[in-house]
Amino acid sequence: MISKRLKKKNGKIFMPMNMSVNTDSENFMNVPKLIVTALLVVASFVFGNFIMKSRLNLIGYIIYMLVFILIFQLVVRYIIVEETYFSKMYAKHLANKRTKLDVIWKISSVRNTPEGAILMYNTAKIGCVIRLERDTIVGKASDNEELHADAWSDFYRELNEKKLAYVQLNLMELAEKDKRINDLANIASNVENENLRLILEQEVGYIKEISRATLSENDYILIYRNSANKMDSLIEDVKEAAAQLLKGAYSDVVVLSEKDIYDLPKSMYNTEYFDGIGAQINVYKNNNTKIKPVVSITSITFSDASSMDIGDRERKVISKLTSLVKDGSLKYGEWSLKEALNGRMNIINFKNKTTHSELVDDTNYSDIDSTENDNKKVIKSTKTGKRKRGKNQKLEQFKEDENYLEDSMGIDLSILDELDDETDLMSEE
Repeated sequence: MISKRLKKKNGKIFMPMNMSVNTDSENFMNVPKLIVTALLVVASFVFGNFIMKSRLNLIGYIIYMLVFILIFQLVVRYIIVEETYFSKMYAKHLANKRTKLDVIWKISSVRNTPEGAILMYNTAKIGCVIRLERDTIVGKASDNEELHADAWSDFYRELNEKKLAYVQLNLMELAEKDKRINDLANIASNVENENLRLILEQEVGYIKEISRATLSENDYILIYRNSANKMDSLIEDVKEAAAQLLKGAYSDVVVLSEKDIYDLPKSMYNTEYFDGIGAQINVYKNNNTKIKPVVSITSITFSDASSMDIGDRERKVISKLTSLVKDGSLKYGEWSLKEALNGRMNIINFKNKTTHSELVDDTNYSDIDSTENDNKKVIKSTKTGKRKRGKNQKLEQFKEDENYLEDSMGIDLSILDELDDETDLMSEE
């Protein structure tokens, strides 16, 4: 027990002195900056003395002064004023004018396990959060307070032996989160005496009503490792260390799940909404991390044993075909992929004059849009040319357009001939 380990002398208890580190770096003007400032002052006197004694013409004086001023302002900006650091802070301030909880969120991913959630930070640290359920101390022995202190001491020793770091959180939360209230409600509902059960249930209901408007202090501890090693054994090590706290005034230790982790910032900052998944995505965005696609289609082999190389244009066509099937414009299996890649999609979309939502990504769709517009213009001029073929108008332009569609785009114009024949029959009737 702690009382046995205390060193007493003349009625006084020996307490080790806290070793505080140097806080010089917390001030803006620290020792390195003072040294640089003194060197700049000395350099200014030396340079001024050199200029006074030298016999230079006007151009020479200007060149020397410009060089000295350039070096002087660079030293002041980047060493004394720390322009790089404060410019980044200012840019971050502008980006976070409308601040969200994502600013303080540094967890890149959450790995949920049956025993609790493991947090993975963007600095390669891993950790988990435990919640301590307080026990009732009424009726305990007189030495319970000392046993509680011993439990904390043993807990810290276990963490040090397992090379685990920790951060303690004491949060004020609604008292209705205390699970002892639910335990009390279960006890009251199981009383056999009907009148006594009614009285106890009313009493518990009154306690619940008060707890919804009352704050209580809850204990949370973030336990983490500085590296991603031994991830599988992290929760087991945490539970072994936290078991020491059960010797004190705590009834249970719970490793928070993924859902509880997302609720924790709301309790810390008293907000009603927090998007944990969006916060994880913003961690990668703020670090300018670009995630490459897992699978990329480079070629397709059809059922007739023919194959086609897939480039950016073909990928856009495949994405658009997928959106047509999803929004119901096309039935599954109505078109073959080969027909869509050969240009059928462009003709049908033009004839129906319908627009479909496309998959949103970072790709620039201006190229394929311009290509579709060009195809529409060519098809329109082609149909006009066929109708006016008897009048010998734009016949040469029609042939050029027809060759362009058939050779370059791989579009079969026989469908236009059939449509024109049907149009002529209808006009004759």
